[in-house]
Amino acid sequence: MVVICYMYRTPLAWWLMNKWLDDFAYRIDMSWWIFATAGPLLVHCPAHRKFQAIKAALMNPVKNLRMNRRIYVIIDIIRKYDNRILSH
Repeated sequence: MVVICYMYRTPLAWWLMNKWLDDFAYRIDMSWWIFATAGPLLVHCPAHRKFQAIKAALMNPVKNLRMNRRIYVIIDIIRKYDNRILSH
């Protein structure tokens, strides 16, 4: 669906941008590669979001909470060590 919309709207966007840029004293040309690089990004971003959502849904929440607890214990140890060094 995104690819179809991209292919349908790209020529219109290019034409509108060229018409808008014609009104400026210092004009730049809209190259084709600007739209060519935008297309894969439009496909990649939703696909990446879907992948991350599925990965989060399939993850075991207990394992994640255990890992978070370990991180907090390590942070507490580092803080105690830093306080001991700073107090001397």
